[in-house]
Amino acid sequence: MTKHTPGPLVVETDGKGFWWVDKHTADGGFTVADTGHGPDAEANARFIAIAPEMFEALKAARDQIFDGLCAQGEEDPITPQVLAVLDDIIDKAEGE
Repeated sequence: MTKHTPGPLVVETDGKGFWWVDKHTADGGFTVADTGHGPDAEANARFIAIAPEMFEALKAARDQIFDGLCAQGEEDPITPQVLAVLDDIIDKAEGE
């Protein structure tokens, strides 16, 4: 599995339109990503910063859907397709 920087990540700005994402640690921290200037810089920084939490939520949702399918005892035609899409996204995020 490819590791990623776990959250929480913090969105930072210089107040002049430059945006980046930091990971604060006990020894000071480091920059995870510079999103630069421009109309999408802040939105991109916020999206990157929330990515670890979204990834964990995606894995939890996938598990809940799978558990519901198993508890149901019947296969509907949509749920396996949804699980396949979620599994593909999770695999890509984990570098598989």
